[in-house]
Amino acid sequence: MSASIPHERKVKRSLAIIDNRIVCENGSAPNMITVSEAAALLNLSVATVRRWCAGGQLPCHRFGRLWSISVRDFERWLLNNKWS
Repeated sequence: MSASIPHERKVKRSLAIIDNRIVCENGSAPNMITVSEAAALLNLSVATVRRWCAGGQLPCHRFGRLWSISVRDFERWLLNNKWS
């Protein structure tokens, strides 16, 4: 008899840009954000943000198939690209 291991649930964070800083709904600042979270913050499609990551327009880190974005790099990118 094999025991089934429950799958982890992905918890979606509610993020916002306040005074050119990314903050969670509880007031803390995350270290990394996902492509989906970046797309939501920029009001763009996930495909566009993923394409920017792959093309080097947005500073990202790739871990296998997953793209992660450093919040510090993202905030700097926002200021330099006047997105805020």
